[in-house]
Amino acid sequence: MNRKTLLRGIAAGLLLQQLAGCSLPKFLSFKGTRLNWKSVTLSATDGANQNSPVLVDVVLVLEDSMMDRLNELPAAKWFAVNADLLKTFPLSMSYRTWELVPGQTMVVPGDAFGSPRVVGVLVYADYTLPGNHRLRVENLKGDLTLLFDTQTFTVSAIE
Repeated sequence: MNRKTLLRGIAAGLLLQQLAGCSLPKFLSFKGTRLNWKSVTLSATDGANQNSPVLVDVVLVLEDSMMDRLNELPAAKWFAVNADLLKTFPLSMSYRTWELVPGQTMVVPGDAFGSPRVVGVLVYADYTLPGNHRLRVENLKGDLTLLFDTQTFTVSAIE
């Protein structure tokens, strides 16, 4: 074995030793479930939000620690701090926002959300009445329907 080959072997061994002690970079992580929605339908009934527009955020949560934090936030608090949270933790979550007027329905193609790996998805609705107005979406594939009523909303899915 020549000296050059020996030095390459030592360097490769040292590199492997260093990598063994490190966690994978975030972009190589396989944590979470791949989002695979075909479409998301947002529909406000005629008397939705006591006949007022309803602001809706669909939040894609990418880290467990952020999921824990967001599970504690009612909608009013979410809408007060969402922009600051995104600036502070840009790799922990993302969200899309819509405003629906009573009687309005819109269909958003699933690819508008991409297909990231998520640890969870939350929907917040800014209702005029007090309450949590937050739901967790359990089904991350197929067609999702969000129905906004007078005082609350529901989430349903078809795979």
